[in-house]
Amino acid sequence: MTEIAIIGSGLAGLSLTQSLLDRGVDAESITVIDADDDERASDVPGILMHPFPGRSMKPKPGHMAIAQKSVAYLRRLADEMADGAILELPMARPLIGEMGERLQASWEEARAEYPEWFESRLVAGDELAEVDPNLAAFDEAIVYRPAFSVDTNALRRHLRAKFTQAGVHLVDRTPVERLERAGDRWRLVTDAEPIEADKVILALGFGIAEWFPGLPIHGRGGEVMIVRPPDDGELRCIINASGHVAPKGDGTWSAGSTYWSPEEFDGRTDELAKTQLLERCTRLVPALEGGEPVSYGRGIRAMYRGDNRPLVGDVPGLPDAFVFGAFGSKGLLRIPALADQLAAHLCDAGEIGERASTARVKTDKWTPAAGKLG
Repeated sequence: MTEIAIIGSGLAGLSLTQSLLDRGVDAESITVIDADDDERASDVPGILMHPFPGRSMKPKPGHMAIAQKSVAYLRRLADEMADGAILELPMARPLIGEMGERLQASWEEARAEYPEWFESRLVAGDELAEVDPNLAAFDEAIVYRPAFSVDTNALRRHLRAKFTQAGVHLVDRTPVERLERAGDRWRLVTDAEPIEADKVILALGFGIAEWFPGLPIHGRGGEVMIVRPPDDGELRCIINASGHVAPKGDGTWSAGSTYWSPEEFDGRTDELAKTQLLERCTRLVPALEGGEPVSYGRGIRAMYRGDNRPLVGDVPGLPDAFVFGAFGSKGLLRIPALADQLAAHLCDAGEIGERASTARVKTDKWTPAAGKLG
């Protein structure tokens, strides 16, 4: 009998499953349902994790503790997979124009606060080429570690295979049409057999807006192309500045970009998007020129417009219903620590931190869409 049903099998839903298993929840009591979201952010073929994915290196409250949890999580998975799908590398942030000046100023202001496990330094001149030959074109860069280049698809395959072996029920490509109360349990209505559970978690990414249209959810686009570099191409670190290029364990490189406004991201064919992305990233790393595109993917990352912080915890007015999402472009940075908090909450062993808790959102924002709650 299902005790916990997780709707959504992206990185959020799978990481929450891992946290529940780590807390001793019986694998056979967990069902993970693939919501069949064509624009799921977790479906892009590569992703980065590092403590400062934004335009500032000044940490917000609790930021570095969350990052440390993610570092430990990825190191653990890298040991489990042992196939290079998760690479731990230095991150280089070239200091370009006004954005570079702001980045350097934030680093200089905050670096005395950094914990011992995080290393950073300003690199200039000939030393840049020693870090990576592609950095020789720049005057200065902030180089820090740890940072990670992650093969998202390989990671999801690994977690799914591990959970299947453990006894977790994985239900593929089965959108949940609505939720109904069945006594003190939930019934998840699908186009197949209904699923009953004591607790249900919506880990739907951008799809959460379909369930609760009153939530001010907006999307941030992201795209990644996997490129086979020319034979003489060399990349020793992740290079990140208005786009990123990162090595992967199979010898390919991932080239990606985040789009801050929907207008930049929408309305383009895949072919045009690939061309524009490759041009943008080749300006950053000229060694990409002549590379062979292997695959391409893009998705929408959900953000809560109220304060751009995640939404984690109880859905007001719906007993034993929870949400886990709105991680924006910092998904792999935020998810492991918050998955652990939500797993503890589901096991009556802890509470959600106030910065991510759904308790900060007015209850009238949580009115379900018509037809979603039977």
